[in-house]
Amino acid sequence: MRYLALIIFFLFSLNILVRIDDYLLWNDEGNTGAMAQRVLRYGVPLVDDGKTNLNVTLKKGNSICVKDSLNLYLCHGWAEFYVAAPFVFLGNLTNDLYLKTALIRTPFAFASIGGVLILYFTISRYLDNKEKPRFAAALFMLLILSVSYTLHSIEARYYSLVILSFSFYLSAYLKFKEKYSRKWLWAFLLIISSLFFYLSYHPAFYIVLFSTFIFEVFLSLLYKKVSKKKLGMLIFIGLITLPLSLFFETFKTSKELTDFTSLLFFGSKNFSFRFQLWNLGKTLEYLFKHEYLFVVLTTKIILFYITYSQSSFTALLYPRRAGFSRSLNKKFKEEILKNNLLNISIYFFIIYVIYIVVITRVPVLFIRYYFLLIPLGIASILVDSICILRVLSPEAKKAYQYFLVSILVISSIFKLPSWWGNVYELTYDYVGPMDLILTEIDGRYKNKKDLVIATNYASYTYVFYFDSKVVVENGYSEDFKDEEVDVVIPRKNHFYEDELNKIIAKGDFEKVTLDILDYGYNNIAELPEHLFKTPTTQIEEDKVQMYFRKNN
Repeated sequence: MRYLALIIFFLFSLNILVRIDDYLLWNDEGNTGAMAQRVLRYGVPLVDDGKTNLNVTLKKGNSICVKDSLNLYLCHGWAEFYVAAPFVFLGNLTNDLYLKTALIRTPFAFASIGGVLILYFTISRYLDNKEKPRFAAALFMLLILSVSYTLHSIEARYYSLVILSFSFYLSAYLKFKEKYSRKWLWAFLLIISSLFFYLSYHPAFYIVLFSTFIFEVFLSLLYKKVSKKKLGMLIFIGLITLPLSLFFETFKTSKELTDFTSLLFFGSKNFSFRFQLWNLGKTLEYLFKHEYLFVVLTTKIILFYITYSQSSFTALLYPRRAGFSRSLNKKFKEEILKNNLLNISIYFFIIYVIYIVVITRVPVLFIRYYFLLIPLGIASILVDSICILRVLSPEAKKAYQYFLVSILVISSIFKLPSWWGNVYELTYDYVGPMDLILTEIDGRYKNKKDLVIATNYASYTYVFYFDSKVVVENGYSEDFKDEEVDVVIPRKNHFYEDELNKIIAKGDFEKVTLDILDYGYNNIAELPEHLFKTPTTQIEEDKVQMYFRKNN
């Protein structure tokens, strides 16, 4: 079983790493690359470097998510920029677009692999020798079957860092709870991991910190004894991240983004409870179809039945002898007290529920915002199953294992299209609009740093690959002359199309039509928006169009 677990882990890693140069960066990944370039030059992610202003907010004169006094980018934590910076430096040594892409994605791909590996080792401390390889094999196999996890893992964004930082936080927190020798060391590591977690993605950090606090309060109420050291440490962590919150203007920028996106997509700044219910429904639908929400809930209900509704774990085997209890009885308290794995199950469930409730307050919800729930849900299924299997008779264990496999198979019916697409993408090259656009520019110009590119989408990506001056998308203004523009790339269904058409009409440009559909992204990890096949079209108007100044 150990060798099988190692083989599955190897396949899991290979499934991620083999993709890191499949297609060039889309706009959000370009943000990581462009800001990492500025970290290399200035030490911090400047918004305006005097050449290109990267305050892309789709609205004239709008400066949300910018610390104006210091000219700094604040839309989210900076961890991804500093993690990417050394690999961007290496990418600057080559002119190969795909090698640059592979290099910047490398640390994030390994972060996603390392994160779940740390998650496994953290939980394996509470498993026996027979359970460890089975847990590992099942964990990595289910992650292979999660197309969302694979696709998000290769993106040069904060998503993978959330998994890595959460795993560090979880490991340090559990050690801090249970180890009293060298407790100061685990307290220190918990603080460091918390800071890394915050800088990776502060909404996830605050949700997990709040969930941890609720979990400790639950245990305190259960035992009627307050753990001052544990609750005090959580409060202390909240206090030491407060200066970071003030510097990054966390709550101000969150409100600004909420108001801005609500106004942009719903026509009002008031994001109502009705819209949150809509987001909640879409989130549960996605997790049900593309992940294992049905199995998460099923195993949790079974475990809850065993531990809460009956008088003890063994009551499931002898229901007629068990006294039914509707309250948290002494046996239940004893089981939680002595069973660390059951504690983890409860803790994961609290995070899972609170995360879904809080994150659905975001007006425009993307899967990447709750990416953490994918490995957390899978780990929860396995932890619950081990807790259940530990108390069943040999015959009952077999029955439960068949049952678990059956509901996994049933819940996989909706995943078949994405699995097929995943296999197709592994065997055929995907080419997106930016692959052809950037290759076209790269082939025409030697000194791309001197170019002025006018576009209404993907400014970050052009800045990352070519260090060109990019105008129009970052708030259309008259601070540049139309005749200075060398390349115009009007992307369909984005803002500022009229402004780009005016530039084209005033200049002497050569029109080039690329034989590819002008898809909204180069590609995106979000299902079902992710394309497994190259987007093609026979309709000329729907293809990507580029305009090159003729005198160049």
